[in-house]
Amino acid sequence: MARVFTPGEVYGGLVPTPGDVLATKHLLSRYLERLVIGSQIYGARFFGSTAFGTPTSRSDIDVYIQTTDHSCDDFVRAIVQGLEISTRVPIENGLIVAQQHARCGWHSLDRGLYQHISRAPKAGNIIGEDPLSSTLLVDDKNDHDFMAYVSHKRKNLNDSGRPKELRLQRALEAPVNVGRRLVEHLIRVGELSPGIILNDRKQTVLRCLQDSGILPRNSLESFNILLELDILYDETLRRALRGGCVDYAQVFYELCDEAPSLAVEFVNGIAQGFCENIEGRVWSLPQTKR
Repeated sequence: MARVFTPGEVYGGLVPTPGDVLATKHLLSRYLERLVIGSQIYGARFFGSTAFGTPTSRSDIDVYIQTTDHSCDDFVRAIVQGLEISTRVPIENGLIVAQQHARCGWHSLDRGLYQHISRAPKAGNIIGEDPLSSTLLVDDKNDHDFMAYVSHKRKNLNDSGRPKELRLQRALEAPVNVGRRLVEHLIRVGELSPGIILNDRKQTVLRCLQDSGILPRNSLESFNILLELDILYDETLRRALRGGCVDYAQVFYELCDEAPSLAVEFVNGIAQGFCENIEGRVWSLPQTKR
């Protein structure tokens, strides 16, 4: 996740530094070690930029936590949320899974996320036992599941009641998040080579989408424009934090006006191209003789 900050947070000095993010990871590690000793969690594994030691001010802390029992989930989540509030550094708490559920495949990890976690270095990032070692992957996602995911993303992007910074963040994230999920699904159904090395890099996702031939041209254009807007936001934030940018608020509100509609256009193109892909796959199946 690449955070977006309000002008009030930027001008008020409330944006964490990369050092703040790493310090929060260290503090969370100490809490998790105590939870291992207390038998509330089996293990945890950090991944993403903090696991590589390269966070930015926009980074959150990605961690997969496996509890020893489902009854511990809410307790562990409360500890994580409390630390997030006190440090102002967001911590992913959607990957808190009981071990008995992980072993049965009752979790939200798909193969792409599993591989993303496994690519992070183990040294300094595993607390207790590696939760991946007791996580069963179940590749049961179908076309309907992917379309439900796309519909959910489109609904969130169209929700004008959400805070501006959250809508902008979701819009800037959409190309990589939705694009990567599409590529992973196409690999699963045999439309793309399983040998593709997919990661969170924007250009890698774009190349895979281009190779798939599934997206309309205007959606690829929206993808590229959103990448440019994300770069613009990143540069504007860096200048503002150095005290060399007085127009942060202007850029912020301009992006809030422009990016969400582009993200919706991109996601609509994903839906259109995917439906056409499904139709093509259905018609290519051998027809049953009557």
